[in-house]
Amino acid sequence: MCDRGRGILTRDLKLRMPILQSAEHDPLSICQSRDLTKESFWPEFPHPLTQVVDAALALFARLLPLQDSTSAARLITLMIDSVKSPKYEKNVGRKAAVQVNAAIAILLAMRQAMASPSKHVREVFGSTAVTAPLSSFLKVRLHNIPPSKS
Repeated sequence: MCDRGRGILTRDLKLRMPILQSAEHDPLSICQSRDLTKESFWPEFPHPLTQVVDAALALFARLLPLQDSTSAARLITLMIDSVKSPKYEKNVGRKAAVQVNAAIAILLAMRQAMASPSKHVREVFGSTAVTAPLSSFLKVRLHNIPPSKS
């Protein structure tokens, strides 16, 4: 087969392939064992806006431990003040979402800091400028969580 024929064949194959990968075009779906009797055969992915928020929380968690203690304290205080904003009083659902996302962001940042071998990170999260607002915020947010049944 000549090069031109191979190029046309390759182009035709590429035109038949989807640009965005979806579950029905996933070749690994053949290899995975799934219960076909269940209603949801295809995996449900989070809404794109939810994925953006999740990515922002992960980015915050990765970058907060790398800041100096004054910047980290300022960011945490700013987040805590924004959670207490009166503009969320009218929309209870949004207020709850902001509170949960803020708590998750801080907990993910603390997990990242605990896993880091860096002395700088330990100093940042050990400074009173960071621990004071964190402890008061987490006491309020985590106070109403029921104990796990282990």
